[in-house]
Parts: sequence; C-alpha cells; structure tokens
Amino acid sequence: MKKIIVIIGSIIGLLGIFAGLIDQTLGWWEFTTVYDFFGMHTDKTFLSPFGDLTYNYQDDIVALEGNIMIIIAFLVIIGNLGALIGGSMDKKMISIIGIFVVILSLGYFLYALGNFEQITDFINDETKSVLFGKETINFILTFNNSWRLGNGYLITSIGSIASVVGLVLKD
Repeated sequence: MKKIIVIIGSIIGLLGIFAGLIDQTLGWWEFTTVYDFFGMHTDKTFLSPFGDLTYNYQDDIVALEGNIMIIIAFLVIIGNLGALIGGSMDKKMISIIGIFVVILSLGYFLYALGNFEQITDFINDETKSVLFGKETINFILTFNNSWRLGNGYLITSIGSIASVVGLVLKD
C-alpha cells in the first residue's frame, strides 16, 4: 500500500464533497438551458452533495425530498475519513473499508439521482438518462438543454480512484 496516495486520494475525495458547499458550480449534478430571447441566455441549476438545488446562481435553494442525499454525503465523508485514517496509520483494512463505503455511496448516488422528481422534471424525455444528455425543445423559442454529473462528483470519484490505486500498489 502506498499510503501517501491513499491519503492524497482521501483528501481529494473530501474536497470534492465540501467544494459544492463553497462554490455551487462544483456540485454533483448540473442542468443547463440555453435560449435566444433578445440575446443568448443561459440558465443553470446545480445539485449540491447534500441535496440542495440552486437555480441560476441565485440564493433560491430547494431541498430534495427525503434525506437520502444527506445520508450519501455523510457516508462519503465517513468513508474518506476512514481511508485517510487507515492510510496515515498504515492500517490497510481500515482504508479498504473506507474506500468501499465511498465507492458504494457514489454508485448509489447514480442510482438515486433518477428517483428524485425534482431532477426528472428537468428532463422531458423519460427514456433519457439523468446522468448526462442533451435535448432541444422547440416551443416558440428554441431551448437547448443539457445535463451531466457535476464537477464535485467527478472530483470525489477521482479521489476514490486514486485511493484504490494507492491500495493496490506495493511499497
């Protein structure tokens, strides 16, 4: 186990989850609408790791129903802390359990994202994935919608991958 890589990966994972609280553009999911109405306009919606939807860079925050996002965020934090402690104390099993919890939580987020009515309401075609995609809607104006996993989710995923690499590498 290369414990420095596990430690760095865990810190990156924690940054990915807390970055969404500091800067909404580093959330875990985002939805963008671009339309032309006397000039090009862009509206953005961001989902924080703790289940808050922020519309258009404003302070309007809508919490998703239920506590599943808070539970996922809590498990990601606990898992990354476990991997960090295991890596710093050279306890490989603690790191393995921590990273396992993080990966399961990140995977469950992908599953749960499609079960939130507030998220699925953005996407007009039910056959499209909520993880990423785009569509064009023509109704008086042309609306170009796109959505994807957010930067914070990707940062957390990169951190967990780095931790797994650190676990697999031999000293």
